[in-house]
Amino acid sequence: MLSVLSRGGGVTRGQAIVEFAIVFPVFILLVMMIVDFGRVVWYDNAISNGAREGARYAIINHPSRDDPAIRQYVREKAVGVPLVDADITITPAVTRIARDPVKVSISYQFTPITPMVGDLIGGSVTLDASSQMIVER
Repeated sequence: MLSVLSRGGGVTRGQAIVEFAIVFPVFILLVMMIVDFGRVVWYDNAISNGAREGARYAIINHPSRDDPAIRQYVREKAVGVPLVDADITITPAVTRIARDPVKVSISYQFTPITPMVGDLIGGSVTLDASSQMIVER
C-alpha cells in the first residue's frame, strides 16, 4: 500500500489543497489588517497636516475673517480624509488680532474596512490632531 501512495502522488495534491484552504483566510485577514493599519497612519498624518496648515492659513491670511474659508482650506490640505465642518474646531472664533493664539483642532472617527479588525478594536478609532500658532498681522 505504501508504494502505491508514494508513486501516484494523489495524497500530496489533496493535502496541498487542504493546507491552502486553512492558510488562505488567515493570510487574507493579515493583509487586510496591514491595509487598515496603513489607512490609520495615512489618516493620522493627513489630519495632522490639515491642522497645521489650517492654523498657518488662519494666522497669515485670515486673522479677522470668517472660519468657513479656514475650514475649507483644512479640508483641502487633509488629503484623502472625508472631513466635515463638525470635525474641525477653530478657536477663538472671534476676530483675532496680532499676537493672539489660533488653534485648529481636528477630531475624526476612523472606521476600518475589515469587519474583523473593527470587532477587534471596538468599531472605530478617534484620531485627533491640533496645531496652535500666533497671529502675525
